[in-house]
Amino acid sequence: MTRTSVHRIATPLLLAALAACSGGDNTTGTPGGGNSAVATVVVTGAPSAFMLVGDSTRLVATPVNATGGVVSNQPVVWTSSAPAVAAVTASGTLIALGAGSAVITAATGGRSATVAIEVAFGAIIGTQGGALSAAGGNLQLSLPVGSVAQPTLLIVRPSTTAPADARVLPSTRFELGPDGVTFGNRVTLTLKYAAPALPTALHKASLQLYMQSGTGWALVTGSTVDSSTLQVTGLIVRTGTYAIRSTPVDRIALSGAAANGAIYAGQTATLAAALLGSANDTLPARAVTWTSSAPNIIAVAANGVLSAVAAGTATITAATDGKTASTEVAVLARPSADWSRAGEWTTYMGNAQHTGYIDASVDPSLFSERWVRSPIAGGGLFQATTGGGRVYLATTSYFNSQRVLALNPATGAAVWQRDFGAIFGLNQATYDGASVYVTTGGHGDTYLYALNEADGTLRYQSPFGSQFEHWKAPVVAGSAIVTAGGSYGGMYGFDKATGSQLFFRSGSQVDGWGPAVDNGMVYITDGGVKGISPTTGSVVVQNTDSRLIAVTTPVVAAPGTLLAVTGGRMMSVSTATGLINWEQSATFTGAPVAANGAIYAFSGNVVAARALNDGALLWSWSPPEPYTTRQAMALVNNVLFVSCSSDFGEAGITYAIDIASHRTVWSYPLSGELSVSGQGVLYIVAGARVAAINLR
Repeated sequence: MTRTSVHRIATPLLLAALAACSGGDNTTGTPGGGNSAVATVVVTGAPSAFMLVGDSTRLVATPVNATGGVVSNQPVVWTSSAPAVAAVTASGTLIALGAGSAVITAATGGRSATVAIEVAFGAIIGTQGGALSAAGGNLQLSLPVGSVAQPTLLIVRPSTTAPADARVLPSTRFELGPDGVTFGNRVTLTLKYAAPALPTALHKASLQLYMQSGTGWALVTGSTVDSSTLQVTGLIVRTGTYAIRSTPVDRIALSGAAANGAIYAGQTATLAAALLGSANDTLPARAVTWTSSAPNIIAVAANGVLSAVAAGTATITAATDGKTASTEVAVLARPSADWSRAGEWTTYMGNAQHTGYIDASVDPSLFSERWVRSPIAGGGLFQATTGGGRVYLATTSYFNSQRVLALNPATGAAVWQRDFGAIFGLNQATYDGASVYVTTGGHGDTYLYALNEADGTLRYQSPFGSQFEHWKAPVVAGSAIVTAGGSYGGMYGFDKATGSQLFFRSGSQVDGWGPAVDNGMVYITDGGVKGISPTTGSVVVQNTDSRLIAVTTPVVAAPGTLLAVTGGRMMSVSTATGLINWEQSATFTGAPVAANGAIYAFSGNVVAARALNDGALLWSWSPPEPYTTRQAMALVNNVLFVSCSSDFGEAGITYAIDIASHRTVWSYPLSGELSVSGQGVLYIVAGARVAAINLR
């Protein structure tokens, strides 16, 4: 069968290549030509473009003498240069058997002529979709409904012109035609390969589908290999030349808490090696070789598991596909845990001083997940508050059902919850004594609520002014409880026991701040630093230094020392005099944490540890890529917890940094607001999700 209607979609073939060959007698006198010698052979009936596998056609060879006459009664011998591609019978019937090229020769009377034949696999695909299998099933095409706008003949043949590439499996190179066809829906292409065709230097897991692009190859994104069936599958959007290629590793990224971190003597830890391509895309996993520069200090198994043998440091290296990545890991002496002096995380950043600190020492080798829950359906939750054997959470949504929940710290199950209805919003709860205090911040629905810790029933609610704002949790100062508020800014004080209003001080209208407490005095920064009596609201200490003009949430880093972060600067202020002790400018953001003579703050792309007395830099720590967005910190005596998120869509992560060595010793794959309870639990609040981590 001759295909003539599709010559525009295939490389045109010569109808016949005529070649006169020497030899034979030049006798004359035959009728019709006057010459019985064959001068040339003319072959007709050849396809004008190509044949499809399974098609056949009849070729005719005509001997012609020197004067153009037909020489009759001449036997013709037919041969094919590639019988497996195109076979020819003694009578000239041409049969297409396999994709490829063949030269058919017709010989008679000492002369011969040749015709080049090209054979392809093919099928007509309609708008309803269909399938095409070629090369003994080594290429399979599955087309969904709507892939083509009209019935289209698709052809497949092995490519002999594709660019050479040591990573391409030659037997898998196929041309899918006709050129220029774009599919309306993505089409599934599967190529099979033979195991012996894979060079030993290439990993089976590295195989992906590629399309020829100019003189190179472009990855078909998302293609996958199934090494059990020896095939690679991907979704394509147009015709072209496709092949299986081994994707090279551009770089290796090591991760895990031990990466540039530490583990404790006798402990094990796991490093992961992410294989990245040239576009920073994650490649399918493949075999990685792990080595340790000092196996007597840290041994490493074939799966990246580290075993700490003795104190010291070792460089751990991962290698594959000619690329390597290394990280230095230290072995530390295992610390002793001590929770005997630990208090609870009772308000914003743990206490009325907002230091983010719990007086405890931890052993990170004991850390484990306790539970993970989503106690609300959607929305978000504030930083957790703990006390009285409960975990307290307040919702952060706007003009929806607002609730305070008390959870069982052992299971995460709700013990009670109080629904405030569809109001503007709640703020983080504060725990003190046997009560939970929480404020609302709408307009006419603004109150300080005191709830019973046991069941959430109402003790009292005290109204105050606001104008659709959120603030930090209220703080307890002796017998008073103080909160930011005011219809146009300011601060309120209430009697903690009765809820009666003690004072109101006007101030700047700023959202999201709260006062701090030092030695029974309430401190704010607003046009300077002010020390205010929590019962009368009168100013006891005041300094109008313009550097402290902005309203912030101060941190009492130590008795008598206040920290304020504003405009990227961090300032230390004496609460006795209101004067600035020192100032550092390093693009500070967020809330610093402080204890034991040191301050830890987010500064640019790092966490900076600074001396409390003069602000001098002690050391710094940088989170690994892509976790470059710092989120929250919490502090115990020997470990700094740092929660980091990413700008690139990856899930966040929380690290534990050993303060003495400045190395990471633990990580957990969730980032959020952090709280540490005196019962030895780290709470990570991420939106509506809460994770509880055992620290003891």
